[in-house]
Amino acid sequence: MIKKLSALALTCLFLFNMTGCDENDPICACDPTADIRFSNVESYQWFWIPEPSTMVITEEIDWLNLWIENWTQEVEGEKTAPPDIDFNTEMVIVISWGMSSGCHNMSESIKFLLLENDTLYVVSTGLEDLGLCEMVVYPLHMVKTAKRDAVVEFIGDLPDIP
Repeated sequence: MIKKLSALALTCLFLFNMTGCDENDPICACDPTADIRFSNVESYQWFWIPEPSTMVITEEIDWLNLWIENWTQEVEGEKTAPPDIDFNTEMVIVISWGMSSGCHNMSESIKFLLLENDTLYVVSTGLEDLGLCEMVVYPLHMVKTAKRDAVVEFIGDLPDIP
């Protein structure tokens, strides 16, 4: 599903797709908000979230509930600890695509974050190719960034959420 984009977000998304800008560059010419850093949550591929969704997690209790319900990594029959997030200073942003077929769960669909007025836009370019395997997978992208007092809006190519 494509959501309505602000003029700034639309421009950045267009430039990102047309210039082949590398999102790993510290300062990306197509990203006017290069100061809004984010990084993948460590080991996020162990979360299997069965329904398509978008989430913003700002509290530890919500993080622990997500871990209890959806974390699949175990050692000797016990769940391993969830990735460490400091919810005093950080928040987690998730795009989950639900059940699919492919070789892995990791989808690098969050390309950049845009702060425009009091809104933090999470810009997604959609579900990437997950490979030719025929395994059942639950693709998602999970990033952490500095906690902000802003409305978070997901834009771009997003999962169809029931």
